[in-house]
Amino acid sequence: MPTRERMEAWIVARARELDISMGQGAARLLAERVGAYVRESDVDRRRQTQLVDGELQKLSLFRPGGTVSREDIADLVAEAVPGSAWAFLDAVGSRRLPDAANLAERLVADSVPIQVLVAQLHRRLRELVIVREHIDSGIRGGALVREMKVQPFRAQKLEEQARQWSAGGLTTALDGLLELDLASKGIALDGSARQASESRTSLHLLQWLAESLGR
Repeated sequence: MPTRERMEAWIVARARELDISMGQGAARLLAERVGAYVRESDVDRRRQTQLVDGELQKLSLFRPGGTVSREDIADLVAEAVPGSAWAFLDAVGSRRLPDAANLAERLVADSVPIQVLVAQLHRRLRELVIVREHIDSGIRGGALVREMKVQPFRAQKLEEQARQWSAGGLTTALDGLLELDLASKGIALDGSARQASESRTSLHLLQWLAESLGR
């Protein structure tokens, strides 16, 4: 599966197999549209390859034997992984409430499912719990890189974010996230059914942000 740096070359080669060529900047934009340039360790690169292949096959029908332009990509290929989703996670991790709230509203307006945001938030908070525990044990810097088995820039970012939280604050945030997840599915904490709607769930997300980041 292509790495972030090799995705553009893979796109050009696959396009050639489909009897199309990529115009200036087209391969780069297609790679960006599927999230290939998002610098996150949990990005599913295999799924990105599948997405790219599917988009290239559609483009080969749109421009049979021709050249796909950057404008074609902009018009025909949807952004599979909005960059604002990663900015949102960083805002939450850094406890920047105004930024997190604004980005959450933008993502919801862009029809990103609340359940997807909850899953991403849960993964990020669990990472911060682990890093916070390491920090409290005196593990940091290069030792943290070895313990977490991640790239140095990733470890540094997580360490900076974890320092914004107490262990108790992270636990409380995770508990609230569970309630938000259940609410988005129309389930109360006691397991009974509760009314669920997009607007109600969006409001619940903003309340969770205020309670978790505003402490």
